[in-house]
Amino acid sequence: MLNREVYAPIDIVVGPPPGDAEHCESADEFVARQQRMQRETYATVREHLLVSASRRKRQYDVRVKERQFEAGTWVWYHYPRRYLRKSPKW
Repeated sequence: MLNREVYAPIDIVVGPPPGDAEHCESADEFVARQQRMQRETYATVREHLLVSASRRKRQYDVRVKERQFEAGTWVWYHYPRRYLRKSPKW
């Protein structure tokens, strides 16, 4: 049209794909569907994170050596010196 680009969405310019024209949902239905999908997705993610966390804990506990200290026992306490103008990461 007068040698200009069309800046409209492709589905408006070309139309919906065949067979998809009868499947139009309202904005409320779309939002409800998206919320339901997000709830289901987050529930699945929480389940997987729980399994992963328990697996990591089990692997960590295999390498850890448990120590028992009584009250009054002398222990070393690592408290490194902080230097000015030097990042504590180093």
